[in-house]
Amino acid sequence: MLFKSNGKILLCSEYLVLEGAKAIALPSKLTQELQVTKCQNKIIEWQSFDENNDLWFEEKFYFSGNDLKYDSKKNKTSEKILLLFKFLLKTKDVNDILGNKFLTKLNFKREWGLGTSSTFVNNLAKWAKTDPYKLLFSAFNGSGYDIACCDVKNPILFQKKQNSISIENIIFNPPFIENLYLVHLEKKQNTQTSIINYFNIKSGLSQEEWEEKGWINNQDPRGWFQWYCRYFLGRRSEDDQRQIQRWNNFCGEKGRWRNYIYSKIQKRSTTTDDLTFSLAVRQSLLHWGYMINKDDFEMWKLKNGI
Repeated sequence: MLFKSNGKILLCSEYLVLEGAKAIALPSKLTQELQVTKCQNKIIEWQSFDENNDLWFEEKFYFSGNDLKYDSKKNKTSEKILLLFKFLLKTKDVNDILGNKFLTKLNFKREWGLGTSSTFVNNLAKWAKTDPYKLLFSAFNGSGYDIACCDVKNPILFQKKQNSISIENIIFNPPFIENLYLVHLEKKQNTQTSIINYFNIKSGLSQEEWEEKGWINNQDPRGWFQWYCRYFLGRRSEDDQRQIQRWNNFCGEKGRWRNYIYSKIQKRSTTTDDLTFSLAVRQSLLHWGYMINKDDFEMWKLKNGI
């Protein structure tokens, strides 16, 4: 049995999509294939090949007692596939899963970010005849827009609602379509990790420490940033005034740390691009969605009579 799924391109950040914003997503012409054949032993054999037909991942899964395990040392890829099969075992007989060899073949570079994980999940869901979104969310985070692109041939307008997903077929034909290019910089990164480590320095407390101090409102368990995304999208709540005041106190025009960093820059007779000092403060400001910039520095000097 052979299955194919399209890669994907999202024309915005996935942050707001996770909070319910509508977004345009495009299926790519490049795909990933999954071939499933029978094997001799009562195990699950898995092999993954890249666009050059080079083997980049291999694993064997087996039952030990009542628990599904794998051969190699603990690794992220095997752990994810293990979670997927454990989800499938909730609705499928174990004998339907064991004794199969799964072979995936990419038709795009893994580094391109077109959906190495989502395409194989969608293919696996086709084989298992199960809901691809439920299968995806059993092992991965995300909005699900990548799954939505797997089996369509046209652009879509995607929206993740609270208890459902909305997909609308659209025509994407802007006047600059012939001059629209996908530029890959060979720097595929996890967005959240990139923001946290922008200045390559530890700053602030952990999620657990914030929860212990009682600073997290249950409606927004990820803190101020999650509140802001929902506020931007139109939600209003009793916590709004507190969150607005927190931001103003930290990095508003009269905020402590915004004034601190601009005062430091002025005393050193340097510029906002000078990253030789106060990196922890800069990182903390970034956590609150504020990036030090020349225009605000000039305004700060004007208001302070400098």
